[in-house]
Amino acid sequence: MKKTYFITTLLIIIFVVFAACEQPAGSIVDPPGFDSIREAIDEANILNNSISVGIDEGNVIQIVKDDFTAAIAKAQAVASDSEASQQEIDAALAALETAIDIFKASPES
Repeated sequence: MKKTYFITTLLIIIFVVFAACEQPAGSIVDPPGFDSIREAIDEANILNNSISVGIDEGNVIQIVKDDFTAAIAKAQAVASDSEASQQEIDAALAALETAIDIFKASPES
């Protein structure tokens, strides 16, 4: 009886371990915020590439462009980290959205 109980318990443990590890090759499950941050990064890159540095109307000064580029890079670092927590994703997304708003509102753009 003890031997049967031991074998049954062992089989259940093996089954649970394999079931927990079972995931199709190459598939990574991203936390929910990854799509949002990637969309914001795409929007930010389009905006960043569409505005030049300069003093003419529609341009921004170098420091504004540099700060915005740095904010995009920080968000990209979080978005490329497959182990980023939802809290890190949310914080990076909020920071990038703020940077987008500031960039759009800069006096020269």
